[in-house]
Amino acid sequence: MVAITFCGALGAILTGGLAWWLLPKYGWQTLLGACAAPSVAVCGIALLFGEESPRYLFVSGQKAKGTKLLKKIALQNGAEIENVTITVPPTSERGRIQDLFKPEHLSSTTFIILIWFLQATGYWGVTVYLPEYITSLGVDGYFNMFMVFIGELPGLCLAMIFVEKHMLGRIKSLRVFSLGTCLSLIVFAVVDLDFLKAAVVIVCYFFMVPIYSLLNTYTPEIYPTNMRGVAMATVNAIIEIPGLITPFVGATLLSHPSKWLYPVVWSIVFFVQFCLMFGLRHETAGDSLRDSDSQRKKDDESPVSSRDEFLITAL
Repeated sequence: MVAITFCGALGAILTGGLAWWLLPKYGWQTLLGACAAPSVAVCGIALLFGEESPRYLFVSGQKAKGTKLLKKIALQNGAEIENVTITVPPTSERGRIQDLFKPEHLSSTTFIILIWFLQATGYWGVTVYLPEYITSLGVDGYFNMFMVFIGELPGLCLAMIFVEKHMLGRIKSLRVFSLGTCLSLIVFAVVDLDFLKAAVVIVCYFFMVPIYSLLNTYTPEIYPTNMRGVAMATVNAIIEIPGLITPFVGATLLSHPSKWLYPVVWSIVFFVQFCLMFGLRHETAGDSLRDSDSQRKKDDESPVSSRDEFLITAL
């Protein structure tokens, strides 16, 4: 997931470069069309060539589709399988939103929703009016945003290293990047030189953007397969709410005579997020994925992981 977010950062760099190039000369309509073209292409590719995961198909009882897909994957890799035996028992259960709030998931769900919400609030709070704020300091806003997006890349590379079990793992990495975002915003508020502010913004995005990739990695891992999709759908719905709020808050802060207020408010958001991350108790780095809640107790008692049980035997 961190690597996928890295690709998203490359897209952000392209968008920032297009804005820097197209907006002054051709206007926002041309920029909008240029940014929409890749999305249309990706949508067509996904509809034509997108496949469900074999694991999900078998776990959800769709053995025929799962077998067909595994044979297709084998063929693409220059192999051939005649029979497929899966030792994971299928389940017809489907995830429901209310399942996220069962006693065994309530704590994780509550903290993860709040953390996602604060992440979206802080990110959009900083981002929406950042070009205007930077421009008010006498710096080219579009060029600075282009450099900011480039600054995301080393942060994502660092996240790819930290996220593994032998390094910091998921939860500690989240804390490091959340606290780093908070501190960089405080530094942004107190430095006086405008060019230093522009540089500190890049550091802020170095820490802030990888939090998304870390959350995208951690969130699905704390739920079983039959709930993973609904969990991600729920948090992605929750993070749309700040988009309705932050533009008004940002406009109010930007109009305030105290320039330091804008970054300080968003630094407080990330500090609260950092504190809430101590409510995350289950480190998933190196753990096996569970296919259902019924496997929780079994996985705790058995030395064989559910990932090891998901065996494919080619005869």
